[in-house]
Amino acid sequence: TGKLVRTLVELALLIGVMLTFFLSWQVPPMPANKPRNDDLVASDRKRSELSNLVVRGRAGQVEVSEQQLKAFLNSLSMDAPASGWIVFTPQTVRMELREGSVRIFLWGELRLGGDLKKQVYMTYDTIPRIGHGQFSEEPQGGSIGSLPILPLLVSKADIVRSFMAGVFAKMDNDRRTLSQLSRVTIDDRKVTIENQPKAR
Repeated sequence: TGKLVRTLVELALLIGVMLTFFLSWQVPPMPANKPRNDDLVASDRKRSELSNLVVRGRAGQVEVSEQQLKAFLNSLSMDAPASGWIVFTPQTVRMELREGSVRIFLWGELRLGGDLKKQVYMTYDTIPRIGHGQFSEEPQGGSIGSLPILPLLVSKADIVRSFMAGVFAKMDNDRRTLSQLSRVTIDDRKVTIENQPKAR
């Protein structure tokens, strides 16, 4: 009986490992989503409006639509990967707004040892927050392929954070501007960013 139980446990573990690898390697097709030029122009204008609120210390709010955010993300160039035994090359980033949160979609190529190459797909759910002079993201979960990742694991997983860092690094100037504003709210159509300077 003990041997049978041990065999069943080992079989279950093997199936679990195989299922994990299978789910994590699933890659949906990359969307052929070319943003409209007027959305890109509008996103640049909204970024200037936010900067002006900070520089002039004025109260106000700026609404950015989902399409304008998509156009901005699509305009970001991806950095060339550093050399190493494991190299990830980001290729396409997309996003969608949800009620109170943002979902980032990332497609890329993972190269192991210079010879083995595999397309990789990840998602990252986060709640952007502004407070105490900081702009931050609160992880809400994500996935590698079709394998879901719990929020706690997303915040602790180096692989997810390092892959996504390449995307967020391109937004350093925007993050500095956002950190000086007051509030961000999100629904499934737009992001509203407010500035309420403290009275002196």
